[in-house]
Amino acid sequence: MVSSLENHSREWVLDSACSYHMCPNKHLFSRLEEFDGGVMLMGNDDVCEIKGIGTIHLKMHNGVVKTLTEVRYVPDLKKNLFSLGILESSGYKIIMHDGVLRAICGALVVLRGMRI
Repeated sequence: MVSSLENHSREWVLDSACSYHMCPNKHLFSRLEEFDGGVMLMGNDDVCEIKGIGTIHLKMHNGVVKTLTEVRYVPDLKKNLFSLGILESSGYKIIMHDGVLRAICGALVVLRGMRI
């Protein structure tokens, strides 16, 4: 994993328990509405403040740009979190087999990740 100068990763963790897409990297947002959004309880019982909500454009390995909307800006996180629950509630099917996760829409694989 490569970390930026801010000690945050540019990689995204596919998280099945995450309620929202979340990002601590303010500079990744193409649009960000900053406000006091309350707090969220993390899996380890830590509390992190939500400082805004916005849009992030992700350039995929094949050059295609995908847009994540309603991403929570949470500066105290150490990782970017991609909510598989949000994807599933949007109609995508999530499949994990032999350490490979796939998000499928119809016959099209729209997201693939490796368990590491």
